[in-house]
Amino acid sequence: MCGLFVTLLGAMLLAMCAGSSWISPSAVLSDLGRLVMGDGSSEIDVRVQFRAPRVVLGMIVGCGLSVAGVVIQTAVRNPLADPYVLGVSSGASLGAVLLLYALPLKFYGLPLFAAAFCGGAAASLIVYVVGRARGAASSSQRLVLAGVATTYLLSALTSFVLTLVDRQGFGGSNVFVFWSLGSLARAQWDLVLIPTIVVVASLVVLMALRRRLDVLIVNDEHATALGAEPQKIRRVLFVVSAALVAACVAASGPIGFVGLMIPHATRFVVGPFHKRLLPNAALMGATFLVLADTLGRSIGGSHEVAVGIISAMCGAPCFLILLRRARWT
Repeated sequence: MCGLFVTLLGAMLLAMCAGSSWISPSAVLSDLGRLVMGDGSSEIDVRVQFRAPRVVLGMIVGCGLSVAGVVIQTAVRNPLADPYVLGVSSGASLGAVLLLYALPLKFYGLPLFAAAFCGGAAASLIVYVVGRARGAASSSQRLVLAGVATTYLLSALTSFVLTLVDRQGFGGSNVFVFWSLGSLARAQWDLVLIPTIVVVASLVVLMALRRRLDVLIVNDEHATALGAEPQKIRRVLFVVSAALVAACVAASGPIGFVGLMIPHATRFVVGPFHKRLLPNAALMGATFLVLADTLGRSIGGSHEVAVGIISAMCGAPCFLILLRRARWT
């Protein structure tokens, strides 16, 4: 875990340096030191001031989506589950966009998080009810199929609302890109607070439940025999995952496949037990999204590539590989 932490720090420094123009590491460290000391003088490079909240938000969102992926995969015992595939991200996006449509302002903060949480929780409930409608033998496949269908439906509704927003002049194509693809371009310090609180609080709760999560890996009968209550634990996990996804989507829009790739990569390195899986997945997800956003800012010149596009380009092949290897019996 120490190695991942050092890697994350290196990725954050690289992200501060790279972009449409390069800033030397020494200049970045010097300016960051001044910012920490409260020096608001004009000598501080304005590029550093703009990049710093974006890097921090990318770290928090990557951490939150990765942990949400771990939670969802554990709760449904499905290797293909993640917030994007199961429709949670799309539901959170629709909830947030509906609020912004009703209140066409730069409306951030707790109301936007609450709207995203309601949308994500509703999508999660729909997918779970439909996916568990029949026997347990088919539930794994049904969850994925129900999630994909729900994602398409909610994404279409989100696009429809965004079309109405565009016609009324409330943000135009930039808003459409943000809520359709996922982007960190709107990062500001006031956007960082709520996601940070939610991610930290969720990690504390999940680490306290780590042994019960380990029990869920096998089956419900085994969990019950050990004194756990699988359905009660799952309800807690769905609430926590919905809160994580809502906080991330409200700040960055829907960024897909982070919650699919990172948990699998982390399990490959540290194993399936949540005492090590959760913190390592958080660090690995934070590192991945910071680097992905840095790549998107660097390869497009004056026109950056949304981080959601970079994530999908990495995650879609991963999903196909897992789909090929998955066993539905």
